[in-house]
Amino acid sequence: MFTVSFTETEVFKTFFYAGEMKLLYFLMLLMALDVITGLA
Repeated sequence: MFTVSFTETEVFKTFFYAGEMKLLYFLMLLMALDVITGLA
C-alpha cells in the first residue's frame, strides 16, 4: 500500500511540476510578444 501511494504521489508531483513549467513558459512567451508588439 505504501509503495503504491508513494508512486502515485511522485507521479502527481511530476505532472504538477511539468504543468507549472509550461504555464510559466507560456506567460513568458506572452510577455515577450507584448514587448515586441509594443516596440513595433
